[in-house]
Amino acid sequence: MGFPIFSLTSRWKSHMGTDPMLRMTFSHGYLSPIRCAVICLVCLSLWCAFVLDMGESFQAFLHSLAAYVALLLLIMLRRPASPSKLDLLLVGWALPLLFFTLLLLFPLVWHLRGLD
Repeated sequence: MGFPIFSLTSRWKSHMGTDPMLRMTFSHGYLSPIRCAVICLVCLSLWCAFVLDMGESFQAFLHSLAAYVALLLLIMLRRPASPSKLDLLLVGWALPLLFFTLLLLFPLVWHLRGLD
């Protein structure tokens, strides 16, 4: 049993039929890691708002958020009903790992581009 993502009213169900792609359910195992990721997202966004580094940390945050959303879609659409332990670990902790990795790599990339 999972939580439905796409729910249709009875009117639309009669017109659409029983297409399995319209009734995709995800495992309840994803709820706790997603909750953890949302808490990390709020904490990191607040931290980036208060750091005075000319927007470098906020830029790293936006890049890591885009990569995290792509990773989240890939993981959840690949195994919606039965996530592995690695899937749950990545859903919960990939955002802070991506953020701090990008934050450490930005000065190196700027140096290689000659923007010191």
